[in-house]
Amino acid sequence: MTLAADSTIGVDTGATLPLSNVVSGTAVLTASGGGTLALNANNSFSGGLTLNGPVVNLNANRARGTGPVAVN
Repeated sequence: MTLAADSTIGVDTGATLPLSNVVSGTAVLTASGGGTLALNANNSFSGGLTLNGPVVNLNANRARGTGPVAVN
C-alpha cells in the first residue's frame, strides 16, 4: 500500500486489523478507533505514525516506518 496523501485507518472497538503488506510513501499514517492495528511488515513510509486511540502492535523491526510518532 502506498500512502500518496495523509491517510487514516479506523479500527472498530474489539476488532483487530492486521496489515501484512508493506506500507510505503511519504505521507502520515494515522490509526484511530478502539481496536488493534497490527503492522506486520518492514514498512518504509516516511511521514510518521499518529495514534488516535487504538492499540498498535509493531510486529516487525521497521513496522512503524520512519518519521515521528505522535500519541494523542
